Amino acid sequence: MDPQIIGISGSPIKNSNTDRLIQAVLDSSGLNTEFVKLSKINVRPCIACLGCRSTKT
Repeated sequence: MDPQIIGISGSPIKNSNTDRLIQAVLDSSGLNTEFVKLSKINVRPCIACLGCRSTKT
């Protein structure tokens, strides 16, 4: 099932206070959740490789 709540942390520190606070809120909600750590995601601009054309994303 898809998450009903998504917690997003922008802190670059592993297991930071922000991470723990977000996790505590998600855990106490009792709903389906997902935790996203922005420092773990590689975001970059489109390089026009046309890879999305085959996957339709």
